[in-house]
Amino acid sequence: MLYLTRRSRLAAIAAVALLSLGASACQTTDDPDEPEIESIRLTISGQPSITVSSTGVQSGTLTLTQNVATTIQVEFLDASGAAGLGEHADEFQAQVTPVAGSGITFARTGPFAGTLTGATVGTGRGVSFSLLHIEENHEDFGPFTVNFTVNAPPTVVQR
Repeated sequence: MLYLTRRSRLAAIAAVALLSLGASACQTTDDPDEPEIESIRLTISGQPSITVSSTGVQSGTLTLTQNVATTIQVEFLDASGAAGLGEHADEFQAQVTPVAGSGITFARTGPFAGTLTGATVGTGRGVSFSLLHIEENHEDFGPFTVNFTVNAPPTVVQR
C-alpha cells in the first residue's frame, strides 16, 4: 500500500491546483466570450497585404526601406477571413516585437497600428506578431515571426 507523507500530499494538491489554473486560462477555442482567431493580416503602406496562418505560414515578405518609418496595420481574422475581434477589440492589442539584432524598431500609433523602421539593409526573420489579451496580459494568438527585407533607399541622380 502506498503511503504519502504530509509534504508529498501537499505537493500533489498544489500540482493539481496549478494544472487547474492553467487549464482555465484564456483560450479562444473554449471560451464563447472570446474571439476565435485563425490568421493575421498585415497591411503595409504601398504593399500587398501579408497573411500569417495559425500554423505560421506567411503569404509574403515584409519589405521596408532603410531608415524610413513604414506604417503597418495588424488585423486578426476568423476562419472566414473576416475581422475576428468584433465587440471585443478594446480588450486586445497587437503585440509587435522586433527580434533582437534584427535592426528593426516598432513605434506604436494605436492598439493595432504602428510604424516599422529597418536600420540595416538585408533579409531575415525579425518581427514577431501576436494578439495580446490586455487584461490577462497573455497572448491569445501567436507569436509568429515574419520574414523581412530591408532595402536601401533609392538613389537620387542629380543632373
